[in-house]
Amino acid sequence: MVKKPPRNFVVGWLKGFLDGEGCITTQNSSKIKRGYPRIAVEQVDQATICKYKEYLEELGFSPTEIKPTQRMGRQEINRVYLNKATDIIRFHRLLGFTDPRKQFKLDRWAEELYKRGNK
Repeated sequence: MVKKPPRNFVVGWLKGFLDGEGCITTQNSSKIKRGYPRIAVEQVDQATICKYKEYLEELGFSPTEIKPTQRMGRQEINRVYLNKATDIIRFHRLLGFTDPRKQFKLDRWAEELYKRGNK
């Protein structure tokens, strides 16, 4: 039986991985004038993306995995997103980014989601 890693390891692994591989993007929506944010990760390595998704789920997030696609004859790209407002807010509180540009965008979106009534 494989032991689960301690929570502080999972949090540290996710922070490091997301600083390198993650980004915060805006998904447009016809219902919301400014759209909504999502945390996106694209990764070629299937094992890494599975571990990422598993760790997010261990921390109570609800990641969305998109079917792998191929880009211009290259390897398949695996995608996992955090789309829910509650996940974005939890991500802001628990993980965040150490990259100042990414964190700035996350701070702005977290503030916007709070204004929209999300907690």
